[in-house]
Amino acid sequence: MKTEQRAETRTQTVLDGSVTVKAERISCRLKDISSHGAKINSVSPLMAGTEISLSVGPFGSIKGVVAWSSKNDVGIKFTDSPDKIEPILLGLASYASV
Repeated sequence: MKTEQRAETRTQTVLDGSVTVKAERISCRLKDISSHGAKINSVSPLMAGTEISLSVGPFGSIKGVVAWSSKNDVGIKFTDSPDKIEPILLGLASYASV
């Protein structure tokens, strides 16, 4: 049985985005997000420990590190400051409420 280890709830979503690893841009779909991390589905597998930048349309990008991966599902732990992440989350929230 898998135990939930997050301190906060993630918001479910289905948005297209991309992950940049070094100079390579990889398409992905954002499945959920919080101020500390996200779950994506990537068209290419990503290894745990890989530094990435997650871009979500016009809302901006967030730096992070791959915390885990299982096939093409990937968990990302954000490394950017909360001040950088908050406006992106607010943009996503306003988009979802339209």
